[in-house]
Amino acid sequence: MSYWVVGAALVMSVMRAATSMYGMYVQGEAAKDAADYQAKLAEEKARQAREMASREKEDLGQQHARDVALGRVNVAASGLLIDSGSVQDWEGDMIDSYEVDKIMTDHNSELVANGLLSEAAMSRAEGKNAQLASWINMGATAFSSAWSLGMSTAALIK
Repeated sequence: MSYWVVGAALVMSVMRAATSMYGMYVQGEAAKDAADYQAKLAEEKARQAREMASREKEDLGQQHARDVALGRVNVAASGLLIDSGSVQDWEGDMIDSYEVDKIMTDHNSELVANGLLSEAAMSRAEGKNAQLASWINMGATAFSSAWSLGMSTAALIK
């Protein structure tokens, strides 16, 4: 067998291994980039959930003020004294209800935001794992190719 043929076969073997390893590298990087993108989307959704809760609390405050004002108008129109006990109890109940609504709005938005942030962290971990797996596969391919190349060369030298 000609040394040129053997040399060409060895070069092709090395090129095949290098191409395979590069493909594994690109695949790992693409998976990591996709996971990072998904994580950024989840983080943005978490930020938006918190921002929406803030706007909802502002709306609740305005609605509360309107409800109290309307209640006072109705009380005054009915002839009751605004400073009477039952009216003050009603206003106290309104304030309590408003505070509960604010707390629940915060609580619900934090549940959503925390779930999205957990999703982001999981996505990033999956991306890093995919990247690590590609590096491990690249190493295995390099070792396997080197072993095969060494065995082929040893067989030719005999």
